[in-house]
Amino acid sequence: MSSARDRGLVGVTRLGTWTAEENDAYQTAHDLINQMIAAYSARLSRASGPEAGVLLAEQRAQLEARRMLGVADQESVRRVLAEYPTLISQLRSDGA
Repeated sequence: MSSARDRGLVGVTRLGTWTAEENDAYQTAHDLINQMIAAYSARLSRASGPEAGVLLAEQRAQLEARRMLGVADQESVRRVLAEYPTLISQLRSDGA
């Protein structure tokens, strides 16, 4: 069997450790951010002028939030899990 180094995975052991529950929470948070991005896309398809600029900036902020989210950052994961379901619902209902 080849080593991690042989497979180009040098440094993988330095990523840290987390539980299956933490990984599941991270995946759910990541999915919620994707839902938020999609909700902004839906709103952007119907927006124009200054509203479109605001929505685009908000969507870009979510893209950055997704990029920055990591499984080891459980504080951010918990925040997304707590806050985003309501925010997504509000964004979807505001755009209906």
